[in-house]
Amino acid sequence: MRRAVLPFLAVVIAIALVSPSLAQAQNRPFGLGIVVGAPTGLTAKYFVSPQGALDMDLAYDFVDDRLWFSTDYLFHFNDVITDSSTVELHPYLGGGGVMAIDQGDDDDDDHGRHDHDDDDDDDFNVGVRFTGGLAFYFPQPHLELFADVSPGMWLIPETDFHIGAVLGLRYFF
Repeated sequence: MRRAVLPFLAVVIAIALVSPSLAQAQNRPFGLGIVVGAPTGLTAKYFVSPQGALDMDLAYDFVDDRLWFSTDYLFHFNDVITDSSTVELHPYLGGGGVMAIDQGDDDDDDHGRHDHDDDDDDDFNVGVRFTGGLAFYFPQPHLELFADVSPGMWLIPETDFHIGAVLGLRYFF
């Protein structure tokens, strides 16, 4: 399990360390907020350029009973709809990685008996995903309301399809 986590975290940290000079071009590059859906939890977004951002979620998927961490690089199409001074509409596409740890008890049928030979690695999942969504940015009071859908593929411990869909709100600092 540690072999899968360390490379994933190394990539996230490397991107974050390389990008601060690009993010200074943004007026308020960092946002924190919540997401509701599959999964539900905390979200952060950091603009590394006027159109590119790192998006990270730490959340819980109540449907699959999993603790969830994802990070994506998002490309915003800022010039698509530019007709309002009170709200900016930004469609976006991107992709990244996801890790999940199953929290459910799969041994409900053994009546409290545990087989110590079970492989606990099945509780840890690593995969890739693609994200598409729409963000409504309100310059005053620096809020972003967004919705996205993220289909993906689990790669560890086995291949399987997954999908996430959330509504979210972030405040930008």
